[in-house]
Amino acid sequence: MDEIISKSQIEQICLIIKCGDVNGTGFYVREDIVLTARHNIIDSINKGIVIKIDNVEYQSKAIIAEDAQLDMCLIKIKTKNSNYLSLIITQFFFKQDCITYGYPNLEDKNGEHFEGKITTLPKESPYDIRLAIRCSCFNKRKTNRYG
Repeated sequence: MDEIISKSQIEQICLIIKCGDVNGTGFYVREDIVLTARHNIIDSINKGIVIKIDNVEYQSKAIIAEDAQLDMCLIKIKTKNSNYLSLIITQFFFKQDCITYGYPNLEDKNGEHFEGKITTLPKESPYDIRLAIRCSCFNKRKTNRYG
């Protein structure tokens, strides 16, 4: 599989995001801006719950943009990272090989690489893909939603 960036580069730009009982993943899209799924920080948007990013607390005013339909939000953070992923428009294909990275377990501070194939591409939400994944955190293949 041709890789856009390496696994180690992905790890360098990803970080843990916690908001209430939700544990999620974000990644740098600029040296001080992180992109995450809106559902990861919905309690901050709706209830003012503190967002923790790499153990630094942020109030909801740190959210500089959000979109409910795309399930995305941008958060301006204090920590700067010279490594970030410049966003490009790409097209996904059914049964395309994919590698992603994230923090699926609330108690786990180490991220996991997930490898698999795209199994679903919903027309109404083109970036809400489903992957059949393989990783060490699951004992068997699992289909999961990313986006």
